[in-house]
Amino acid sequence: MRGSIRPILTTTIVMLTTAVGGCAVRNGGGVVRTTVTPSPIDWPERTAEPDEATLVEEESTCGWHELAANETGRLYELDFDPRREGTLAIRFDAVPADMRWAWSPRPHRDELDARDIRIRALMFISSEPPIEMTLDHGPGSRELVVPAVPRARAIAVVRRHDREPCGICVMTTGLGGFTRVETAIRNALIDRGWVLVSVAPDLMRATRLQRQAKFKRSGPLPALIDNELVDETYAAALSLEQLMRGEPAFRDLPVVLVGSSLGAITLPACAARLATAPEPIHPAAVVLVGGGAGVDRLLLDTSMGHYWLSQAGIDIANANGEVDAATRAEVASETQLAPERCLWALDGVPALLVDGQFDAIVPRATADQLWALTGRPERWSYPVGHIGLFVLVGDDQWHRVADWIDQTARGRQSASSGDDSLSSAEGASRSTAHSP
Repeated sequence: MRGSIRPILTTTIVMLTTAVGGCAVRNGGGVVRTTVTPSPIDWPERTAEPDEATLVEEESTCGWHELAANETGRLYELDFDPRREGTLAIRFDAVPADMRWAWSPRPHRDELDARDIRIRALMFISSEPPIEMTLDHGPGSRELVVPAVPRARAIAVVRRHDREPCGICVMTTGLGGFTRVETAIRNALIDRGWVLVSVAPDLMRATRLQRQAKFKRSGPLPALIDNELVDETYAAALSLEQLMRGEPAFRDLPVVLVGSSLGAITLPACAARLATAPEPIHPAAVVLVGGGAGVDRLLLDTSMGHYWLSQAGIDIANANGEVDAATRAEVASETQLAPERCLWALDGVPALLVDGQFDAIVPRATADQLWALTGRPERWSYPVGHIGLFVLVGDDQWHRVADWIDQTARGRQSASSGDDSLSSAEGASRSTAHSP
């Protein structure tokens, strides 16, 4: 009986969630209006020195070549057949000397059979400078300095051969990586000619050193949090820079940022980095799925925050296992890359917020705070929790998000080119918000 009820229950929930279609609330076209003012950012330090991480040719089944490098890291392109498995082996001499790590791009046979698609697999690699840790190993603990902590991000650039590129969409994901949400939005946009740049979570987050023993980083908590929030930003910024350098015509295309869950929390910092680059990039639109504001509540009061910080060796609790008031105040006021402190980079940008009404992982109060701080732009809420947002909401709803991105970005690009079509783009956005 239990086995027969479960499919029926799941189908009923999916139908209900899909039928609701969200609750759209907007303020005059959904443009971010915020009073958050820019403040200087002391960006966390990284190194791109080649001896920190070495690609191991004899252990890899696909080749690679370096595309770009700057003070944040190095960007490589993998030479692989997306219809087959390929392995890139990386040796990190510093953590520890015998560390090996391999990444295998997943085959994309179904996508290639269905569409004329080109996939480029990139890898962003960087290292932190030396850091201090307290290592609990066996009967006691000891202080040590780790020469470098590796960072590695897989990036996919996907586009159709048979369509003229009409825009670039950068997607940053949550801890679960690429879900059906990103897949549905990506496929809908690709079919319209968009170039998709997706940045995966940190692949080196659980290194062998971290798995072998408990460790704790030393240093001010806000700085440690900033250090963990920044990697997607560095990877996305260097990828965009290289993409536009390789194809100069891309500089004239609208850029849209889409962040999901933790990726939505880091998205404002990414926008701030792009806005202050030597050749600034200002997004034509942004979408935040399952995001929030209030870094203290997001990271100190939630299971997601506790897990994410513990994986990085950041201990937020006192001797009683609680977060004291002083720690909370410090995190709230001093974390530079907190979403609420970087919203200035989105001022005047059309925004769509998508969230779950019963979200406990990214609490509803933080989603409300994000909506208020951004001036109450377009917002679609569904009667689900955080997991339900990514699992239960039907693909047709995410295709609506793709509609919103396409219509909003194209309308904004026409307006910036002197075409008086902004009002029609806003009208399209309003009609999309009410569609079932």
